[in-house]
Amino acid sequence: MKNTLLISQDKLTKTMFSAATIFLAMTAVHASDVYDDPFEGEGFVKDNWQVVCDNTLTCRAAGYSEDGTASGGATILLTVTPKESAVKAKLKLQNVDDVETSPANAWLASHGSRVSLYLNDKKYGMVELDSASLSGDLSTGQTQQLLARAKQNTKIEFRSGPYRWHVSDSGLSAVLLKLDESQGRVGTPLALVSKNNQPSMTPKSAIPIPKIVAAPVYSTEDSNP
Repeated sequence: MKNTLLISQDKLTKTMFSAATIFLAMTAVHASDVYDDPFEGEGFVKDNWQVVCDNTLTCRAAGYSEDGTASGGATILLTVTPKESAVKAKLKLQNVDDVETSPANAWLASHGSRVSLYLNDKKYGMVELDSASLSGDLSTGQTQQLLARAKQNTKIEFRSGPYRWHVSDSGLSAVLLKLDESQGRVGTPLALVSKNNQPSMTPKSAIPIPKIVAAPVYSTEDSNP
């Protein structure tokens, strides 16, 4: 039975970001053998990526750091709406040190709270971060460059001065293929990684958010005088 609970985007985003540390601890337990339905529980999980879809068919894929680094880990969250070509991508840095004493945090605070995106050691512009949450949106161009390399071995790295934050590409292609299947994108121009796959599917439309109508409330008291 599919999960009919509708989760708000903000809540799911925060949940998937905060789950990074827990998820990394699961890598020794072949999680992909346990979680394989994007509409249930933890969603579809492959290596260091996972995808969760809600009952409006909106899907969110998250990728995590494979190993801790001196600077800390990072998470990328992709939000994909049915029948839309645009993909929203958000980065969140996760420092291993206390926020108040982290050298990486201090560096970012004194250098404009921004990092550079590098794919296979080639720079693809800056990402502006919120200084409090250490999160920021990737541009449309940066997101397209990331998706274009999803089926390749890709080193995903964010840099600022001497500090580096890595996001693993292990599982990215499989997760995006599962997302394509869930939204009917396989073999269509809207596909994220499966444009050439046959047979093609019919892209699914977003399902409207259910409206909850309150039932009339009747008094249980006797209305007779």
